Amino acid sequence: MTETVIVADYRERPAEVPRLLGAVRGVRVVWKRLAVGDYIVDGRVTVERKTTADWMRSLLDGRLFSQASRLKSRAPRPLMVIEGPDPAAGLNPPRLDPAKVRGALVSLAAVWYLPVVRTGDQEETAEILVSMARMQRGRATGPYDRQLAKPKRGAARQLHVLQAIPLIGAQVARNLLGRFGSIRGVLAANREDLMEVPGVDPGRARAICQLVDAPWRDPDQPPRAPGKSETPW
Repeated sequence: MTETVIVADYRERPAEVPRLLGAVRGVRVVWKRLAVGDYIVDGRVTVERKTTADWMRSLLDGRLFSQASRLKSRAPRPLMVIEGPDPAAGLNPPRLDPAKVRGALVSLAAVWYLPVVRTGDQEETAEILVSMARMQRGRATGPYDRQLAKPKRGAARQLHVLQAIPLIGAQVARNLLGRFGSIRGVLAANREDLMEVPGVDPGRARAICQLVDAPWRDPDQPPRAPGKSETPW
């Protein structure tokens, strides 16, 4: 297996992300002092990682767009990761109007041409960095190439199963299990009940419901041709 190198800035040492990356087979974390960003994935993509709280503080004190400018000017392929609850979901400080938060997100994408990815927690951030590295080399098998170590204990397995759902990270999975008591309870919940769980915004609730309700389509079987009694449209 070709080794994947992810460079991490020294300021990220207290974070859990580097430890999770280092536990992935075929991934090596190299520590450096980076001029911009927190991670460089496979020598190509520079990633600025911000928690939701840090991102909102940067917006509040005016640092956000100067940081975006520096990232864009110094990194050929920049990416910003916002980790934690949705900053536009009403969880921001009273001085931050949700409309201003949404406007800032739009500005980053449409004015600064800076891609922004949201993750639920540090584990999901690590998964995205690994998946990004795999995609750079054409070795990813899907949107999230789940390479983190498989858990062996019951509770950890329950969390792992729920985290296979797009947009569901470790903390949101814990919140769901705490609210509904089991994986069966989570999957049986309707969208309204799901959105009562901390960290489950409409997008996450929709992702869960779509996965649970989607009809099975065997990927190894060719699409069935319409019969005489069926219409092709």
